[in-house]
This record gives sequence, C-alpha cells and structure tokens, in this order.
Amino acid sequence: MFKKKGKAKNGDERKPERKNSEGFNLQETPMPPPEELQTQLEHVLDDLNLPDAKQDIIRNMPPDLQWQMIQSHFLQTGQANPQDYLDTLRETLEANTDESLLKREEWLGKLAVALKTQTMRFVLHFIDLQGLTFLLDLVSAADFDERTTNAHRNAIRCVAALMNNTNGLKAVLSHPNSMVIIARSLLSDNLQTKSLVLQILGAVCLIPDGHAKVLDALTQYRSYAGERFRFQTVVSEFGRVTKLHSLDLEVKTSALSLINACICWGAGRRSLQFRMHLRYEFLLVGLDALIDKTRELYEDHNKQNEAYMQLFNHIDIFEAVMADDLHQFGNTIACKEEIDTDSTTGMFDALNKHLSTSPAQIHFKSILFHLLQLPGTSVQPVTERDIGLLEKKFRFIDECIQQIVTQNENGEDLDIQKMTVDIGKIVKHYVSEEQVIAAKKERNKAIEAKKELQTKLKKAEEKAE
Repeated sequence: MFKKKGKAKNGDERKPERKNSEGFNLQETPMPPPEELQTQLEHVLDDLNLPDAKQDIIRNMPPDLQWQMIQSHFLQTGQANPQDYLDTLRETLEANTDESLLKREEWLGKLAVALKTQTMRFVLHFIDLQGLTFLLDLVSAADFDERTTNAHRNAIRCVAALMNNTNGLKAVLSHPNSMVIIARSLLSDNLQTKSLVLQILGAVCLIPDGHAKVLDALTQYRSYAGERFRFQTVVSEFGRVTKLHSLDLEVKTSALSLINACICWGAGRRSLQFRMHLRYEFLLVGLDALIDKTRELYEDHNKQNEAYMQLFNHIDIFEAVMADDLHQFGNTIACKEEIDTDSTTGMFDALNKHLSTSPAQIHFKSILFHLLQLPGTSVQPVTERDIGLLEKKFRFIDECIQQIVTQNENGEDLDIQKMTVDIGKIVKHYVSEEQVIAAKKERNKAIEAKKELQTKLKKAEEKAE
C-alpha cells in the first residue's frame, strides 16, 4: 500500500522539494529571462537592505547563483506574515488567562527574532499594520506586576529588534512618545528589563535628535516615578548590588554607558557648560561615591573578563572626560586652584574671588542678601509649610540659573526646556555700566553743544539790535 522512498535511476537520493507559500516548486522553476531576473534581484536587494558594496558584489554574481539566491529568499519570506503574529498576540490579550500570558511571552519572543532576521518587506509590512503602535500600547498599558514578566521584556525586545532596521528605527524615533513609554519600564523589579531599557536609551542618545528625546523621557520619568531627580533611578541601578553577579555587571555597564552618552553626546559634543551641567546632576545623586565603591567591589576580580573590561572602560571614560572638563573649566574662570565642587564654601570662595573686581559682584551680593530673606533661611521659627516652600523656591531659582547656563546665544536650550524664556532678549534690556557712562558722556556733549548754540544765538540777536 505504501511505497518505499526509492532512489533516482542514476542512483542519487532524491532531494526534498522546496516550495514557497504559493506551492511552487522552487527547484523546478526555470530561470527567467535576464531582464526579469535582474528585476527580481533588485526586489531581493531592497528587502535585504544590504550596504552598497555588498549589493554590487551580488549584482556581479553569475546568473545561476543570483537565481538560487532569489529562490531561497522567496522560500523564506513566503513563510512569515506579520499579520499572523499580531492576530495571535491580540487573541492572547482577549483571553487574559495564565495560559494566554505564556503564549504571549512565546509569540513576542518569536516576533523579536523575526523582526531582527526577516526581510525589509516583513518589517515594512509590520509597520504598515501599526505593529509598532501595538507594541508600545502593550508596554504602556502594563502595570507594575506585569512589568516583571518575561512577556513584558519580550515586548521591549521587539521594539529593540525593530530599531536594528533603518526603517524600523525611523518609525520608533518618529513616534512622539516612544522613548517616554520605554523609559517608564525602568519602574520594574525585573533586572533584565531594566538593563534592556538602559541599553535602548543609551543607544538612542548616539543618534541625531535622539539625545533630546532621551533627556525628555528621563525628565518625564522623574514625575512618573515620584522622584526628586531625573537621573535618580539610573544612578541607583548603577549602584545596585545583588547576588546575581553577571546580571549586576550587565545593569551597571548599561547604566554607566547611558550616563556617558547623556554627558558626551548631543549638545555635550560641543558644549563644555552642558557637560559640566549634566554631569553635576549625576554627581548630586551620589554617582562619584558609587564609582569608588564599584572599583573596590571588583578590584579582586578577573579584569580580563570581557564583562568587567566593558564596565571599567566606561568608568575610565567617565573619569577621563570629567578630569579634562574640570581643567578646561578652571582655565575659563582663570582659577589657578582646583575648585572643590562638593564643598559649598569652596565654590562660594572661588566665585566671590572671581567676581571681586567685576561689576557683577554687586548683583551677587544682592542675590545672597535676598536669599537670606526667604522664609525658612532665618533662625526664626518656621513651619513645615515654610520648609517645603523653601525647597521649591530654591529649586525654581536653581532651574532658572541652569537654563541661563545651558541656553546658547541663539536662544537654543541645550537641555530640556524648563520654562519658555529667551535669556538673550532679557539680557539686552539691561543696560551695562559702560553703556551708562557712554550715555552720560553723550548727554553732556549734547548739553554743551546746546549751550554754545544758545550763546551764539544771543550774540547774533544783540548785533541785530
């Protein structure tokens, strides 16, 4: 009844048939005419999104090899449809059971692989089907408990995989809230999820226009997580120590990589003031002490291990750039002695000395005088309400000064804009001491000229009489 698999007449074993999704036998499909072959080849090259140099190599291959490549490509792409993934994932959401959660985790993992390995056509079709919006909605809707699941991490993996593709990256960055949504997953107990989020944010910092999106996401995260400082979580993750040593290393490296990217890229590539400003924000939440502890913690470990080397490379980068910036900063304010930025007294003495011969000193003294008058700064009894208001008022003053420092001459805010104000226009309204002196001289000249004119006119009138 059943026939045994035989051999061909020539004795060779029969090769299994390979068919695409339409059922055509790819091995038996004859090679098309040269013009059609080249047209199909160009479609394949568009799908593969290869560098120009590799595309040229393929175009110069013999026609039979090109045809094999085209057939292999059609075999692969005919078996994957992004609509199937989305339909299955939506079904798991509707079911909302423990079994459906496991199935969602599985299919999100498959989708992450497909988005990384499938063709450009697959990715573009996924984007056209609003796949990115589906993923971001899925990530955004997760509560704290759901963020600890592997299904949630796989959803973020899908976004990361999409960003490995040129068109996918463009779609992610063009979404108005993509980085804000991704950053919110830092509020999770899943260390692998946190590490992945930190890696995504660090990578986006290196992309044109991505740096500002990351700073905005972390600024909004501060309010979302109810924290005082926007980099509080990032620095805390760098300092985290658990019994999962390899995962600790991964999280620490991801966090410090993001920190270096925030400081050194974007506006930090050209502005010393911006690097100093942003780095100080990290130092205020204890980064320098955590770096020292990290060195002590791993000083006896094998430094040849690649994971340790990556971490310590990022530490070396942070400290080297900071040392160079402090040297440049000292030169800009003509300060021969090193300024201790951890000491309030040290910074006050340096600033007071720097302004001692400047017309700005009177305004510096006025600022200090009025700060002393704020409720909560005096020795008089104060209420808890006064103390709370004092912190908010000082924070407002701090952010005003930060924006003055980080806004360039063109009115561009290098950091996330705290308030809508053009510092340059405001400064132009203030008249400098030199301008006052010059104006007085011009006024005196005008008065003298008027007196001379009046004297001449009087003499002329007397002669006329």
